Amino acid sequence: MARSASADAAGRLTSPQTARWGGWGLAWGSSSSQGSSQTPELLIITATYSSPLQMPQLSVAAQSVAAAGAGVRWLVVEDSATTSPKVAALLSGYRHRLQVEHLAVGPTRHEGVAQRQLAFELIRSRRWRGVVYNLDDDNAVDTQLWAELRQLAPGRVGVLSVVLDASGFGFTERPLYDGSGIFRGWSAGWCYGGSSFQALSARRLGPRIFCTDFGGFAFDSALLWQRAEREQGATPWGYQGRAQTGQLRAGCTTHEHCAELHGLARRYSSQRAHLKVEWRGGETELLESLLGPAAVPEDLQPLANCGHNDLVYHNGFNRSWPRRRRRTHTPRRFCKSDGW
Repeated sequence: MARSASADAAGRLTSPQTARWGGWGLAWGSSSSQGSSQTPELLIITATYSSPLQMPQLSVAAQSVAAAGAGVRWLVVEDSATTSPKVAALLSGYRHRLQVEHLAVGPTRHEGVAQRQLAFELIRSRRWRGVVYNLDDDNAVDTQLWAELRQLAPGRVGVLSVVLDASGFGFTERPLYDGSGIFRGWSAGWCYGGSSFQALSARRLGPRIFCTDFGGFAFDSALLWQRAEREQGATPWGYQGRAQTGQLRAGCTTHEHCAELHGLARRYSSQRAHLKVEWRGGETELLESLLGPAAVPEDLQPLANCGHNDLVYHNGFNRSWPRRRRRTHTPRRFCKSDGW
């Protein structure tokens, strides 16, 4: 079935996926392994590898995760053939406060791809219901992050900002919403719409559809097994990031047709019509695997004050992130449940 946006009585664009979200009939804690609590469990994934900074980084990450309170499952996956005693010893000190899963796969040294994949597969096989979030071992987070992630609605993917540089010349990747809560683009290096510096990667390799870091989104774990049922056992995420010359999304005959088919005409058609290469990063591939190949940023649920509150600092371990420069209490914005 072709995917297109529709308009309500006031002429506003409405999401074609709203019916699917509303039709899930699922509440947090509705899986057989959990009670009836409406507060979702947090399923936090951290990929790590042996390095001089591994233990200091994991120590800080453990303190951050422990601050999330009850209802947390932390999946720590080492890039190694076996789990290491030093990591196991660190994690043992938190087992009285957290549910900890200590795993290993590798060695791969490929940006945590196999490690995240293993964590996704375990979540899917155990049917652990909750909000899945990828916490890099070298990221810094504000403790308000955990409460924001628990605002995610069942069956959804939420998006928030990620600080890339907290210095005086700082830069933050974030989704952009107007005063009516309509998604208007990204401030990110992988998307057009910003300065030449901000769009550097997009201009060099072609833009992504979802211009967000792994630390910039979270999703309902049920989407992992929904996809397996929909696509007969498909893997949760098989990273295939590469330049795809002339390749179109499923069902498209031309770039213009692709834009029309997927309701992208007002923003994405010009990009696809004039670019011969589309770079699909791991984040975009994962989000498309969760929401379907026709998914667009408007389908995401805005979190953390429509992305205005900065609660994640990419590679922020041991880097200055003074509280006076943290945007954690910006003026409240008008946010909807999506960007349509």
